[in-house]
Amino acid sequence: MKHSLRTMLWIVLLGPTQLALSQTVAVTYIHTDHLGSPVMGRTQAGATSFEARYEPFGARQRCRGAQAVLVIRAIMKTRRLV
Repeated sequence: MKHSLRTMLWIVLLGPTQLALSQTVAVTYIHTDHLGSPVMGRTQAGATSFEARYEPFGARQRCRGAQAVLVIRAIMKTRRLV
């Protein structure tokens, strides 16, 4: 099981003065199949954040969840670089 840590940082600036700072952190635990393709993501609470299904030669068949395609693309891009 792999995990992904996504941090969003929002800084609102007006000229040289910082008005607001907002930061959110979301941890997603990524479950993979025997080939390493991401098939499910879960939040820290255990809720399913995305699901993906693949055809026999790797083409994505179906993705459910708001962040499914973004997470899958990020993992595939990282895998190519390694």
